[in-house]
Amino acid sequence: MKRWLSVLAVTAVLPLVTSACGQGGGSDAVPSNAQRVNVVASDWKWTLDKTVFKAGVPVDFHVQSAEGVHGFNVVGTKINVTVAEGKAPIDKVWTFTKPGTYTIRCSQYCGSGHDNMFVQFKVE
Repeated sequence: MKRWLSVLAVTAVLPLVTSACGQGGGSDAVPSNAQRVNVVASDWKWTLDKTVFKAGVPVDFHVQSAEGVHGFNVVGTKINVTVAEGKAPIDKVWTFTKPGTYTIRCSQYCGSGHDNMFVQFKVE
């Protein structure tokens, strides 16, 4: 009986713990050498004030929503946070080690233009 309760507790709690750990990824602490980019979500688009970054140097995504609720997801990272209109901006830091083109997508359904809500940036 005790073993069964332990299995039940782990089965019920583990998905909650792992989903919380996966939410956001990256870091919230902003290093002094971070490359800051202001990111604004609005209806079906992302606006970035810079789109080229240096590889190996942390990038601080300072994210807020001007309209609605959106999911800020940097494809290929563990960054996936929700931003909402009227809420404080969120900082997420990630260090890209490989040069390339990366994509930001909306991971929270936000209406008819949701599938087109993505933008790309470069790491050199």
